[in-house]
Amino acid sequence: SNLPQARALFQLSLDRYSKVVDYYNIDEWTEERIYMMQEISGLYEMMTTFESDLDTKWTLHSKRVPYLEDFLDKLENIIFTNTLRQYRFELGNVHQAMADIRLEQMRAGISQATKEDINAILRKGCDYFEKFVESFKWEWDEIQKLKPAEERSKDFVLEEDYLLAYILGKCSVASMQMKIITADKADQDKNIETALGLYQYCIDFAKKCKLDKKEDVKEHLKLCKQMVQLLPDAKSTGKYPQLPSNQRPSKTSALLQKTSTSSRKAPARK
Repeated sequence: SNLPQARALFQLSLDRYSKVVDYYNIDEWTEERIYMMQEISGLYEMMTTFESDLDTKWTLHSKRVPYLEDFLDKLENIIFTNTLRQYRFELGNVHQAMADIRLEQMRAGISQATKEDINAILRKGCDYFEKFVESFKWEWDEIQKLKPAEERSKDFVLEEDYLLAYILGKCSVASMQMKIITADKADQDKNIETALGLYQYCIDFAKKCKLDKKEDVKEHLKLCKQMVQLLPDAKSTGKYPQLPSNQRPSKTSALLQKTSTSSRKAPARK
């Protein structure tokens, strides 16, 4: 097994990164500290691929949260739009992974977490994904303000790369919404309606942007269209459809290169 070696390398890397983080304060070394925090989060994420115990996986994901939240309230939206967008998406993914682990344990009868605990994780993940999505409209509004009055547009639209990321964020909110645990039929139906509305919105918005015929966009809209077809039946059956992972849009293909969680580049000092 490679687990002992992975743990040793993980601890060595973590110790070294932690020493560097102590040097880089957020006020004087903003980009460097952000980069280091992301790298540490990446170390914990990588270790989840070696660990098989679900509680250990959950703990590793949970330790990523403070590193990613370290600076969110300290950065200006106007300057760090892409950075904040990227980290909110990653935090949404972290909470989704944590919730999925607890749900898997609950189905197996081995979870100590309550449904309230799981729902709290899901709602926090939704909140991060929603802020990720809202950042596109906020940025678009700010751009419009810089234009002469006669050139400003009232219709919010996005270019192809931005649209892919936007759709992925909306789909993530819909997916997590359907995982919220409730025994109340009215609440279940409300969650389905919310998810259905989000998937339908993605389809309609892509048409509004005149990009629904683009191959990459069409690929991502497949999930939306499937869910729009399947969700109405969920009200009567009580079974929420979940697409296999290989039919879901991958985050790396959908996110903008400059905000991709898979591309980490050390900042260059001037």
